Amino acid sequence: MAFKDYKYEGDDGEVYLVRMDTALFDAVAGNTEASGDVTKPWHLETSDSRKSFGIKPRYIVATRAFGVAPNNGVRRMTVTILDPNNIEGDPPPINVGSTYTYKGNTWTVSSLVGETEK
Repeated sequence: MAFKDYKYEGDDGEVYLVRMDTALFDAVAGNTEASGDVTKPWHLETSDSRKSFGIKPRYIVATRAFGVAPNNGVRRMTVTILDPNNIEGDPPPINVGSTYTYKGNTWTVSSLVGETEK
């Protein structure tokens, strides 16, 4: 796993830094980095509880099924969406039902979660 700082555009128009796994970023087609210069030079927390204080970035929830009944289940993963245009538009590049492959497994976007601030 290699991590890199990417530019994230907040709902307020400011550009922040977010640290992400490069392979995960590359896997999600349509998840482009925000344009422009960084205006707020601190990192947003992507793994904290959404109950903690600060800005929590928008993200998708992706799922994949595994196993065979009765020993089956569903795995869940979240991926930060760096630019609001990636989930907006007609049609948006990333939407519910989109699929991508990460580490040999196919994941399906099951929901979009907006940015929050406390």
